[in-house]
Amino acid sequence: MIAVLKLCYRLYEKNQLHKLPEKDYAEIKYETLDKNPKDVIKALYQKLNIEYTETFDKKIDEFLKSLQDFKKNIHVLSEEERAYIKEHCSDFLAHFNYQDNKIASV
Repeated sequence: MIAVLKLCYRLYEKNQLHKLPEKDYAEIKYETLDKNPKDVIKALYQKLNIEYTETFDKKIDEFLKSLQDFKKNIHVLSEEERAYIKEHCSDFLAHFNYQDNKIASV
């Protein structure tokens, strides 16, 4: 798992989003998308100036219906993993208002 975290950190470190115009990208917290996926997708399409069609709307409804019985995985992080995240991702965690207890399990 630490290898995956290191890879994610390197990708985050190289993140160039701040160089793009704000209208050209969107940041979405997982919890927000998970809680209300259809509204988040609609807002994303609107922000990025992408046409949101009736056909696409129906596809989203079909997909969400297919997930009704889906059970999310629960991952418990080791102390080493939590320490790595705290050390290397504190800016990211602060940006999205994640507290220490939020990284206890993912």
